[in-house]
Amino acid sequence: TAQCRTFGRKPPGSYFRNELEAVLVRRGVHKACALDRQRERPKGAPLRVLYMPRTGAALQSGSFRNFADDAALVSVLRRTLPAARLTTTPTPGGSVKLCDQVRLWASADVVLTPNGAHFVNAPFMHEGGVIVEGVPWSMRAYVGQLEITRYSGLDHRRLHSDRPPPTLA
Repeated sequence: TAQCRTFGRKPPGSYFRNELEAVLVRRGVHKACALDRQRERPKGAPLRVLYMPRTGAALQSGSFRNFADDAALVSVLRRTLPAARLTTTPTPGGSVKLCDQVRLWASADVVLTPNGAHFVNAPFMHEGGVIVEGVPWSMRAYVGQLEITRYSGLDHRRLHSDRPPPTLA
């Protein structure tokens, strides 16, 4: 019989015990993936905004966690942030190499994405980055993604759906 051991009393999704630990892990991974540690954008360079919808057949919840109207969301982002460099790319799955996943998150100043397992890469954004996470009604109490970004130097905001989706009940 296999036994599981628990070390300490950390909540689900806890990655780091303190800010220094998060910084050291980020630096180590960035170095291993040959990424520049600099957070500063050259003066006048556009804000790098990454919209990452959940796509792919292998996803546990399919694309049900996505924002309701992708086209309208992207349109609002373009109008609100006209000078930003806006990129849309699907969430990277297990077939994408680790350094490619890290590079994707590190390439953005702002990430807008639904809740999901791809948040394991969020701590690899450059310090000072902003994450806007869409959270479905049924997961409003789950704080796993907040624990992943804890101590990471990121500004993590959550958008909760207003109400539960309609049901037969």
